[in-house]
Amino acid sequence: MSAAGLIVVSLTPVVYTEGAGSPGPNELLAPAGQVANYELPVAGPRGEAIGQVIGAWHTPVDNVSSLGAFSRLDVVPSQQNRAGVQLSASGQPGQQGRIRLRITVLCELGGAQRGGY
Repeated sequence: MSAAGLIVVSLTPVVYTEGAGSPGPNELLAPAGQVANYELPVAGPRGEAIGQVIGAWHTPVDNVSSLGAFSRLDVVPSQQNRAGVQLSASGQPGQQGRIRLRITVLCELGGAQRGGY
């Protein structure tokens, strides 16, 4: 795998807890007391296909003060789709919040192959 075969892609989903108001289009529910898992596909620049996701991490970017309303926010490479990530989210019982995450994904380009290290 060469450095030229890697790209970084960002996703910005909004996650909300129960009771935090009506969901907007494509917002993801973090239910209280249980974990919801969401498979998020990743596309390269201009919608290009990517190869395998190597790593992913998230950073809260809007409504950071609502972070306490969530008991779990985690993102990992998907086990179901090599060109996707899995977001796990859970809300704190009795807490309300809505937060936008920036999910940063390191992935191979579609034609890149892993080589020896």
